[in-house]
Amino acid sequence: MTKPAAEPSLITLGPGDSFESQIQNAQGVVLVDFFAEWCGPCKKQAVILHDLEPEAAEYGAKIVKIDVDEHKDVAKKFGVSSLPTLIVFKNGEIVDRHTGLTDRRSVERLLKM
Repeated sequence: MTKPAAEPSLITLGPGDSFESQIQNAQGVVLVDFFAEWCGPCKKQAVILHDLEPEAAEYGAKIVKIDVDEHKDVAKKFGVSSLPTLIVFKNGEIVDRHTGLTDRRSVERLLKM
């Protein structure tokens, strides 16, 4: 009997993907990274998030990356006006928010909430 494949702990929301489905059905922490390809600090944030992917899986957390140029409606809904912006959801509710480049230690703390 094979074990079901684990859901990835870091995903990038594609065009047409539902943001709500990533949050509503999630158990535990979902860290959402609002970014843009042209944003320098966002690229540095992406490296930190990628490096913390194993820890996210260990903590049972999920990281969802959202390109604000592809998902303007979601960015507007959450009042994202500066990049990068990290919003932390726990059991579907917002529990924390950071704007600007967030260091590794702080991101790890957010994943453990």
